[in-house]
Amino acid sequence: MTQASTNDLDYLTTRLHARRSRMAEAERLDALCRIRAVPDLGRAIRPEFEFSTAASLQRRLLDDLVHEYSFCLRHLDGAGREFVHRLQSRFQIENIKVLLRGLLKHASFEVVREQLIPLPRELTLDAQALLEAETLDAFARGLPGGLPRKHLQSAIAANHDPTGA
Repeated sequence: MTQASTNDLDYLTTRLHARRSRMAEAERLDALCRIRAVPDLGRAIRPEFEFSTAASLQRRLLDDLVHEYSFCLRHLDGAGREFVHRLQSRFQIENIKVLLRGLLKHASFEVVREQLIPLPRELTLDAQALLEAETLDAFARGLPGGLPRKHLQSAIAANHDPTGA
């Protein structure tokens, strides 16, 4: 990093303070809770976008959060970077769960793709290949190395029935 970490932390603190000022609490939260239609709620939260469904609003807010984490990662190192990376990688685990459910239900890629969270390149998965896995073991082997893969392989091994019943 070319900037001193104190400058990075000062900048991130300023952004966090700005984010806090946009949060919905007290009277603003009460007003948002009284809104009955998704398009009206969307205009109140993010007026620059048009939302027709709750899913589209949720997707936009989730995309904003993932981008915010990516932005923070560019300004952190050491333990702070590791912490924010772990926060962001939770979304990869959510995608793994969506793909695993899709595999078990034999869902099409088109159906499952709508439920996946768009992630930065380093956290993306080969969703189509994972959905085409022949077995749970093959699915686990298709995951990138790391804890999610290791834990899934351990769970598969722990629940394996050697009798085939």
